[in-house]
Amino acid sequence: MTLLAAFTVLSALAVLAVVHFVVPRRSRRLPPGPSGWPILRNLLDMPKENEWLVFREWAKTYGDIMSINVLGNTIVILNGEQEVKELIVSNGTTFAGRIRFPMAELSGWSNAIGATSPGDNLRTMKRFTNTFLGPNCARDYAPAIDALVTDCLRRLTHHDTSVAIDPRAQLRRLAGAVILRVAYGYQVADEDDKFVKMSEAALATFFASTAPVWLVNTFPIMRYIPTWMPGSYFKRQAAEWREIAERSRRETIEWTQAELDKGNALPSVAAELLGDLDHPKLLESTLADMYAGGADTTLSASTTLFLALALHPHIQERARREVEDLVQGTRLPNLDDRPHLAYVDAIVKEVYRWRGVANLALPRRALETTEYNGYIIPEDAIIMMNIWSIFHDPEKYPEPMRFRPERYLPTEDGTKATLSDREDSDDGFNEDATRYVFGLGVRQCPGRHLADATLFILAAKTVASCYIDSPTDLNGSPITEDSVSYLPGVVSQPAPFLCRIRARDSQAELLLADGLAV
Repeated sequence: MTLLAAFTVLSALAVLAVVHFVVPRRSRRLPPGPSGWPILRNLLDMPKENEWLVFREWAKTYGDIMSINVLGNTIVILNGEQEVKELIVSNGTTFAGRIRFPMAELSGWSNAIGATSPGDNLRTMKRFTNTFLGPNCARDYAPAIDALVTDCLRRLTHHDTSVAIDPRAQLRRLAGAVILRVAYGYQVADEDDKFVKMSEAALATFFASTAPVWLVNTFPIMRYIPTWMPGSYFKRQAAEWREIAERSRRETIEWTQAELDKGNALPSVAAELLGDLDHPKLLESTLADMYAGGADTTLSASTTLFLALALHPHIQERARREVEDLVQGTRLPNLDDRPHLAYVDAIVKEVYRWRGVANLALPRRALETTEYNGYIIPEDAIIMMNIWSIFHDPEKYPEPMRFRPERYLPTEDGTKATLSDREDSDDGFNEDATRYVFGLGVRQCPGRHLADATLFILAAKTVASCYIDSPTDLNGSPITEDSVSYLPGVVSQPAPFLCRIRARDSQAELLLADGLAV
């Protein structure tokens, strides 16, 4: 072979290599999606915020299952209810993996239950949670939750009621107080509580360490860079965050152990599990995950509840009448009343649907290659579920941006309300929207029963004892259902707002004052 011929062959091979590795290609059997760019693929197509809205628009072109490729990683996006049910519920173990965040692992979150892929550690942690956070958990701790909710409402109404306030601080305190009480038997003392501050600081490190700004989350091999090398700042930051997270776990569980030793411990998950000395670190992580997984999500749902009630006085009044017919002004409602408070229960379900806690469920990872409807979902593909798209499907939820609790109530002829003429909407979805809010399949949120019970108790006691009205933004401009604004983030939170909150009457004030005992 002459030099020219060899050069020609090598040039041809180089061109083929460029075509193969640089020019974006899409397997005919992958779900459809945007074509992308050389090398970066769909990196530049990825939305910077409100991804769920962009994905929903893409679905109009590519369908309810589509795929993109970011720097060689296949991401499959599920926009439809049917796709989520068939892939995640019916075939859940195949898609039970989690994405790894090396920065979070370096920061002390390697055993976080929500980020742990299937294996011995996950089985042990699920044994912990299934035993003590199952359906009976909410009833076991209902009296304590009742007292904490009552205290929250007393604080919210114990001020100049002619002045609008931001309820977020008290609702955040409530979320943390419920979790710390159930997890550790700890009773939050004041506005500047030590363990609340520690738990919030630890939670902040988790969210910060999972952010895409850390290159090590994109290029995991960077975790092996020595600390003395340039570009290793992330390792020093991770070490600081690790100390914050580990201190929070260690000191809270040590407090419970000390209370047990003194014979003063209140019932709690920690008190029940501290005898399991075979897995002390997993136990610490599981208990800490109750705060990490529940604080912001409970706050999100609670603030959405208050915003929705403030926007809709007629909904408050209908719910109040339902409660009053049951309790006759003699007491505040409790969890045992739930079967008799269908409208209050419907308010809770509509809170979950209208402005969901997480518009995109936590991503899954495919543990093996799967074929679905003629498409190939490759092993290690990232699976994203667009919960927003499902909850705002106008065929199933007419006027999806309207807050309408009656979606979940029986119609006049006694049949269930689907608010849709679709014949295939008989799967109970409208009766139990919570199953999507709290995850699906084998990765359901272990604290879902506790969180749901807390929101119901808050909703029932609020409509029974309080008026909420006149919602405005922080500048005093009135908020309407059409102008509601939510902040970007993994957990969906209403933008800060003000509203007037006052006790309904002197009898309500007495009931709030009398209901504080744990």
